[in-house]
Amino acid sequence: MLGGLLVYQALPLTYPKESYGAIFPRKQFEQKMRRPFPQWMEEQLRADLAPFKTITASMVQRTFEKVKDRFYHYRIVDNCLYKWGKGSSRDNELEKAIKTLLTVAKIPDVDFILCPMDGLPEPYMPKDFYLTDDAKVQAPIFAKARLCSAPYIVLIPDQFSLSLDWMEVSQEVLTQDVEWEEKRERALWRGGFTDIGAPNGTVTEDYQSCPRYKICTLDPLFVDAKLCWAGSEAFDQFIRDAGVWGDAATKKQHLMYKYLPVLDGHMCTYPGYQWRLLSRSLCLKQESDQEQWFYAALKPSVHYLPIRNDMSDLLEKIHWAKEHDLEARKIAETARAFALDNLMPADDYLYLYLAFHRYAALQNIDFKKLDMREFICIQYRKRNRLLKRLMRHVSSGTLARWQGFDYSQPGHPSAHQRNVLLFL
Repeated sequence: MLGGLLVYQALPLTYPKESYGAIFPRKQFEQKMRRPFPQWMEEQLRADLAPFKTITASMVQRTFEKVKDRFYHYRIVDNCLYKWGKGSSRDNELEKAIKTLLTVAKIPDVDFILCPMDGLPEPYMPKDFYLTDDAKVQAPIFAKARLCSAPYIVLIPDQFSLSLDWMEVSQEVLTQDVEWEEKRERALWRGGFTDIGAPNGTVTEDYQSCPRYKICTLDPLFVDAKLCWAGSEAFDQFIRDAGVWGDAATKKQHLMYKYLPVLDGHMCTYPGYQWRLLSRSLCLKQESDQEQWFYAALKPSVHYLPIRNDMSDLLEKIHWAKEHDLEARKIAETARAFALDNLMPADDYLYLYLAFHRYAALQNIDFKKLDMREFICIQYRKRNRLLKRLMRHVSSGTLARWQGFDYSQPGHPSAHQRNVLLFL
């Protein structure tokens, strides 16, 4: 048994497919960790956590009971990530991101709930479905986006912004940079028909009132906008027949245009907004009741030009930009500078790190007394599977003795090993 544990301990902490460690911008992250945290990050988290004087394990459990069919319950203990229930044997993108963070930084023990949906709540769901009947037992919920009016939500970076996706897209935009003078004085937009307020592929009677449909009907001399997909074969054909269907456009093609509208889908477009801010083109941001973690740091007419939600003034704003080229260029450059300083992969991980720390500071939880029997350590999935195979050769008496040890004593198995053993 001892030999098996020595092999287990000698294995890599996490395997490449279990995290983004191989591509993680460690140097940039460590540099940012040595500086004061950006004020806007502190202000956003302070606002998100303002409703809570304390966070208890009972609050987390009561809230999770309300949403356990849709949301995930995690715990970080001894810098290892645990997940409630059997769940999937593979990590989702956010789990990989959290595991990546845990390999490069110390995170306090945390008991938290995560919403895996595009945002909270999505437009076609009841706005209060995640709320407990008694507000006194409501716990915070981590989410990637939210309705501005939705309470008790702590925003964190989305899974794309924490994964290889944003690392590749941001570098693609930066390496294919197009100078302002070389860009065409038109707007370019491509996207799916996802703002219909219903699940993908649903044909709604009022589809013509949706902003993503409306933008495709504007004067093509100034706006090149098309829908690329609608979520189902039937709906795809429907919008083809309506004349608003078009081929997708590459990032390089977008960069050739001065004006890039930013429109919501089911929820905020991510990382669609981020790379447009980085593009050196003018972002024309749709007024919206939805937001992500960085939205409050952006100011209208400073980082973007606001447009009405229904697209009714988009042409007017394009004409303004054409007549005020220097001002439009300044807005585009200010947006790019903000993105470079605050929205690159290292910044997104910095925000996630700060979110866990500010959340943990409000906790009143004795983690030594928590019942971990229904939580599985997913920090080292492959190592755990190997240990499970090794343990098949251990007698039941030996296993019982291991499970009965005082794990705080020197020479005994670690708390992590104990929790692995409990689920063999």
